[in-house]
Amino acid sequence: MTHSNTNTAPELPQTSTAQTQSVTAPSWQPLADVALHRLYPDRPRGLRIGAFLRSLQTSDAEADVDAYADATWNAHAKDDAPSNADAVSPTPADGPSAADALRASEIAESLDEVFDDVELSNDMPMPSGTPAADAMRSAEITAALAAGDDPWATDSVTRNCRPPCPVAASAVLALAQLAKTFGDQAAVNALLSDGAATVLICDSTAEARRLKDALMKGLRAKGTPPGQPLSQTPLRPEVILVDTRTPTSIAAELARAEDKLAEPAPLVILTPPGQDLPGTLSLLPVVHIARPCTQTLAWTLRLTHSATGQMAEGALRAALPADAALAALPMSTVDLALRQPSPLRVARKLAELARPKTVIADDGPTLDDLPGLGEAGQTLRQIATDLNAYRAGTLPWSDVANGVLLTGAPGTGKTFAAAALARAAGVPLVTATLGGWQQSKAKRGNETMRAMADTFEAAIAAASGPARGAVLFLDEIDALPSRDGPDDHNSTYYRNVTNAVLALLDGAIGRDGVVVIGATNHPEHLDTAMVRHGRLGLRIDMHHPTTADLPDVLRYHLRGDLPGADLTGIARAAAGATMADIKGLVQVARQTARAKGRDLAVSDLMTALRDQRPLVPQALRARVAIAGAAKAVTAQITGYARPDRISLTVARDVTAQVVLTPLPNARRPTDIQREMIILLAGRAAEEVIIGSVSGRSGGDAASDLARATRLAIAADLSFSRGPGLIWCSADADPATLFARHRGLRDRTARRLDAAYARACDLVRVHRVMIETLAGDLLVGGVVEREALRDVLEVAAPESDSGDEGGGDTARFWPRV
Repeated sequence: MTHSNTNTAPELPQTSTAQTQSVTAPSWQPLADVALHRLYPDRPRGLRIGAFLRSLQTSDAEADVDAYADATWNAHAKDDAPSNADAVSPTPADGPSAADALRASEIAESLDEVFDDVELSNDMPMPSGTPAADAMRSAEITAALAAGDDPWATDSVTRNCRPPCPVAASAVLALAQLAKTFGDQAAVNALLSDGAATVLICDSTAEARRLKDALMKGLRAKGTPPGQPLSQTPLRPEVILVDTRTPTSIAAELARAEDKLAEPAPLVILTPPGQDLPGTLSLLPVVHIARPCTQTLAWTLRLTHSATGQMAEGALRAALPADAALAALPMSTVDLALRQPSPLRVARKLAELARPKTVIADDGPTLDDLPGLGEAGQTLRQIATDLNAYRAGTLPWSDVANGVLLTGAPGTGKTFAAAALARAAGVPLVTATLGGWQQSKAKRGNETMRAMADTFEAAIAAASGPARGAVLFLDEIDALPSRDGPDDHNSTYYRNVTNAVLALLDGAIGRDGVVVIGATNHPEHLDTAMVRHGRLGLRIDMHHPTTADLPDVLRYHLRGDLPGADLTGIARAAAGATMADIKGLVQVARQTARAKGRDLAVSDLMTALRDQRPLVPQALRARVAIAGAAKAVTAQITGYARPDRISLTVARDVTAQVVLTPLPNARRPTDIQREMIILLAGRAAEEVIIGSVSGRSGGDAASDLARATRLAIAADLSFSRGPGLIWCSADADPATLFARHRGLRDRTARRLDAAYARACDLVRVHRVMIETLAGDLLVGGVVEREALRDVLEVAAPESDSGDEGGGDTARFWPRV
């Protein structure tokens, strides 16, 4: 038997406006209707067979009409109908008996002749079942809708919503997404025209397979266009799926795609988001496939979840989540919802799955409640104010600082501040880390990126809800490696992960209402593209509370205990403590008081403080303070960086935290030398002022001496200050580099010696300034920017010629 393969879609069942909301058909629907007929050419026949079986008034038909419909649909899905009952496999698990199956097979055979002529006529309206709602009272319809049933989509005979010729809802939805993406047949023809090459961005590899089938079997117009000679028949398109599940398949598919560029056939590359396209492929036009929305789902459900061609569309649209929330759902989640038996149940399941799994902590502090945040608190409060103005509709989203980088040492309150910002703005908080993304998805590349996308989609869904906003907190974001790092067997994977995060930060799917906050202890490790404007462009440095702030921080954690007690002594003793340190201090003091069966006392806090941080000899504190002050002074004198803050931190050891903001420079030899001088200034101050040198400037790979050594090596290998112009990486272990490059050890030693000699000279000249600053640091524990300016304002940066070949700099930076 042959069937017509016309491109004209059969007429759809008419929908009564009595039970459905009157909605204008979307502009892409004609393309989708035609494509559906191409994808399922036997569907009209199956519907008419189903209508015939419904009309049978025998007890057998009424017993399981649906089973007969399934059997005939399976039978007519091929050109040759089965000749016996063994070829029929009814769909329902509790299907009809063997006699029922035999009866269905006989009906299928007899219908060949009955419908041979009917199926070729597209003038007849498509038959549909009678809605169960026709025989129901208004109160019964209302009750059914409240229960999630749709009496307008339910067949009055079969009592369910399944059409007599069911088709895969996921495949139909993929077709609708493509139709919405391209709009009309002309755009599809352009996509599939000879010589065209396009990248289509979709949700996942699984969705890419469906889109390929829908594109090639549905949207693609087969045959020669009318009026065109046979020679004008388009070449068969080449559709390549980039399977991101394994790095090997990624490389193979991308290589094949590059090879196909040399051929004239149309080329379509389907890939999930975040995939790094190499070479020429990165120059191809990119089209993002439309995400599921109310329109595409309503069109799909009418075809796949209605036995009558009708739906309670008003109730359906009211039950569906907003389009932004739908767009944020992974396709696997949409597939889960499409398993529901009725249109309304699908909509409600989607709404349930789209509901953001966020943290809304109502019992914690807001930004106004938290003491000790300093300038960071002022900036965060302004963001909260702007976010509230956006939510109220009085400020455009473009005026809200929506990409923030929180930097600071561990314990300075970065996580606490992000949560407080969310509470101050009254919006949900969504949190994530790179480690969590990898662990939740078994560390496979595409699944890690899917987990990242899920996090952003959850925040977007939260922002599209009643809150009209969300805070997305990405902790330990420095775990995302810079793409400028050395290539190794893992570099491609990590580069793709970083690219995916950058794309998500760009907001390609729209993240209005979502303030993204990244937190890091090491901002210098971040990819430079991560911190540009439009991503995490606003940097907020989180510092230890000042000695003046510590009494308020203590009172906050004391929660009303010890009212009126003088806490300044404890604050001075705790100078340099972090927010986390103070919280732990109060907890330990409370435990001590409870163990003794009495109320908390100031002495408990002092005891806890002595246990928390061992008594540091004053001589050691002075040594550390002098070293830190020397770094700040030399940074000011050399003009390399602006000193912003110095603090003494006492935990298991005492350290000086010096916050410097590097000033713009051309990375000249003098600039590199100045950085080395600052790194060696602490050791120089110990030698010049104290008269002895400790090992505190050395130690691990993060020590000042190690960093200065690496700078000297980089100057030789990577900045053309060595014997030639050949560039080499300086990232390997110094011992390896010394063995690999002849003379490198001696040249590095001479550079370090020259920089150290200059650091000693600067310490001698500015000794009084260094000692003054160290004294302030010992008394207060912290010296803020304003106090630093008061001390350093008399120290003007020294000038230089800008060229190592002239001026005073040549003495300190030998070309070796």
